[in-house]
Amino acid sequence: MPDRRPKTHAKKMQFNYLVDRMKQLEWEIHHPIAMDWAIPREWHEIAARTRKSEKMRITLRVEKDVVRFFKSLGAGYQVKMDDVLASFMHAKLAGILREEGDIDAYFNDSETRPRTHIGAMDEMLAELRQMERDAK
Repeated sequence: MPDRRPKTHAKKMQFNYLVDRMKQLEWEIHHPIAMDWAIPREWHEIAARTRKSEKMRITLRVEKDVVRFFKSLGAGYQVKMDDVLASFMHAKLAGILREEGDIDAYFNDSETRPRTHIGAMDEMLAELRQMERDAK
């Protein structure tokens, strides 16, 4: 099996950001389900809908790197962006993704794992490197 670990500094940074984002997403998806012990009723209703709704033309400001990434996927990149936004919307409507303030209102912070922030992986790696230097 080939070694797929990122080799360049830029790719390692992107990988670290990916890990942070995935940890955030994992927390936002699993935390409410684990606390409620069930998938919300709305999730089943949304999943049952198969029809796509009518499109609407809008003007939207998006970060440059996000636009570059989606454009690099080729033709149909706007449909892919729409799919990502629709997934986010459905997760919010289903109650799986909540606003951070909502979570604080329902759960005691001491009983829950904190939400990862962007840069957390970089901070952890920096701490590990410092510990290695201190140990020498």
